[in-house]
Amino acid sequence: EPVALDWSEIVFRGVRYQYAGRDQPALDGLDLRLRRGQFTALVGESGAGKSTAAAVLLRFLEPQAGNVRIGEVDLGQVSGAEWQRLTAWVPQRPHLFNATLADNLRIANKDAGEEALWDVLETARLSDFVRGLPQGLATPLGENGVRLSSGQAQRLALARAFLRDAPLLVMDEPTAHLDPGEAALLEEILLQLCSRRTVLAIAHRLETVYRADQIAVMSAGKVVEWGTHAHLLAAGGVYAGLLAACGEAL
Repeated sequence: EPVALDWSEIVFRGVRYQYAGRDQPALDGLDLRLRRGQFTALVGESGAGKSTAAAVLLRFLEPQAGNVRIGEVDLGQVSGAEWQRLTAWVPQRPHLFNATLADNLRIANKDAGEEALWDVLETARLSDFVRGLPQGLATPLGENGVRLSSGQAQRLALARAFLRDAPLLVMDEPTAHLDPGEAALLEEILLQLCSRRTVLAIAHRLETVYRADQIAVMSAGKVVEWGTHAHLLAAGGVYAGLLAACGEAL
C-alpha cells in the first residue's frame, strides 16, 4: 500500500554521506528545504556535494546519518519502486534507446496514448520537429539518439518527465551541452515543469540558476547560503565569489 505523501515540502535534515576510502564526507550535515512549485538550483564548486545530494534524493544512495522527509514521512518509509514512480530524473546526457521515438517516450509511461505523446512533445517544443520526420512518432532513434541534436535529446528527456507527471523532478545541469538559443528554450520549458512540481537542478552554468526561485550554495557537503540570484549577489558571499571567479559559468 503506497504511503500518502504531503508534497508541500521536502526537507533534508543533517544528512551525512561519506564514500568508502574518502577522507572527507561528501555530505556533512546537509540541511535543505525544497518546496512544491519551486525551482531550486544547487550550486557550488566541484566536489561541494551537489551530485551526492541529488543521489540521496533519488535514493541511489541512503543517508548514513540524518534524514530526508516528504512532509511528515521519512523517505526510507517509501518503497524503492514507489519512489521511482514518483520521481523523474534527467541526467546531463539522457539515454535514448535504439527504438522508435514513441517507445523512447513511453519509457516514462507505457500506457500513454498517442494524444498524450503529442501533448508532451508540444510542451517540450518538439512537436513540429517530430511532425517533420518521415515516420513521425514511429521514427527509429539510433543507439544514443544519433538522429537528435543535444538540445533535442534533452527536450525529449524533459518530454518524458512531463509524461511521467511525477511530483518530483531532479536534473543534472539541463543546459550543459546546449548553445545559448537552445538553453533559453529549455529554461522556458523548465519554468512550465515547475508549476505543480518540486524541481531540483544541479547547476554548473549561471543561465540555469538566475531565474531559480531558490539557489542553494553548497560547500564542503553543506548549504552555506541560499536565496534568489539578486539576494545572493547583493550579499557578496560565496555565490558572488563563484560568479566573479568563473565569469559566468559555475
